[in-house]
Amino acid sequence: MANNGNQAASRVSSRYRLRLNNLLQRSYGSNALAWELAQERNGAWHAIVYISDVPYGEGRSYDRDEALEIAANVASRELYQELCERFGVTQFDGC
Repeated sequence: MANNGNQAASRVSSRYRLRLNNLLQRSYGSNALAWELAQERNGAWHAIVYISDVPYGEGRSYDRDEALEIAANVASRELYQELCERFGVTQFDGC
């Protein structure tokens, strides 16, 4: 598909945000999730993921969605590890 100027040349996937949401639904509940997103003076975006008011991950990128994805990836990995330690293989496959 050609880029006609109205569409971004590449789109950032939201798979890590989806994975984080799925993990939260199985543990803390989706209401436990909060985001902090700010654009820095140099134009980069800084995203922080909070779960129950505790920072779980952060990401920086010049692309807003990519910063969110990086933060979600870090947070989902941290949360997954925590849940594996707490519940073991029975509830969270692959621990």
